[in-house]
Amino acid sequence: MYGEPINALNRGISTFKEDVIKDTQASLSVELAIITFGDTVKLAQDFITVDEFNPPKLEASGVTPMGEAMEKALILLETRKRVYKENGIGYYRPWIFLITDGAPTDNWQIPAEMVREAEAQKRCLFFTVAVEGADMDKLKQIGDGFLTVRPVDGDLQLLFTPDKGEYINETTFITSSNAFEEMQVKVLEKPCSFICASTDGLEKVAINFKDWQPFPPFFNPLEEYMKETVETHEDDQYIIDFLNSERLNARTNDDKTLLLALLTESN
Repeated sequence: MYGEPINALNRGISTFKEDVIKDTQASLSVELAIITFGDTVKLAQDFITVDEFNPPKLEASGVTPMGEAMEKALILLETRKRVYKENGIGYYRPWIFLITDGAPTDNWQIPAEMVREAEAQKRCLFFTVAVEGADMDKLKQIGDGFLTVRPVDGDLQLLFTPDKGEYINETTFITSSNAFEEMQVKVLEKPCSFICASTDGLEKVAINFKDWQPFPPFFNPLEEYMKETVETHEDDQYIIDFLNSERLNARTNDDKTLLLALLTESN
């Protein structure tokens, strides 16, 4: 990950802090840690609240010991959760993001199994982000959940059909032996004006399973909310009420996590 991709990643980390710090509750409750993997795997930032986080300058180097990094991330995460439990502190299911522009160069099978088990036991959510270049967004998804976008001057698109195996609830994990064969890849030539990513708990109300198309009545209000709300980090009651509504919960009892993004003129 050299040149613009690593520069974009550094800018993204700084922007992430700037956005989260605007929300008083999130700035005091969200913790993050950063593990880098190149010539060596190292803890670039131990767990810290966002208000105290100073984004490090990440630099590209060496090979891709992805397996060692995954194992270190899981150990670090479980250690942090143990501290929470010992002090009686509740927490949401943690997220792990693996950001890379290459394939693993080390022995990653054992760490892969560890991640697979952690996801299956709902001890964490694992996401992979593939960085290729600055002129296009190369989005890759493995597993359940969905990602819907609206390209500029375009219609809503479901980027990937949710992964469906031979059996009910069968999922291909990023760590599965056939992960690269099952990976879905989509290249977007235009920027997206709206993005909605979600765990599979909302699939029933967001996706038309007959033709695998987004259901506009689900997405349009969310997009309008993003357009009309100046400070979404301060005025998030609409989303909270929506996710907690009896009408929605009557149709799903699974995890409901939403990630919304809107392209504005300032972007």
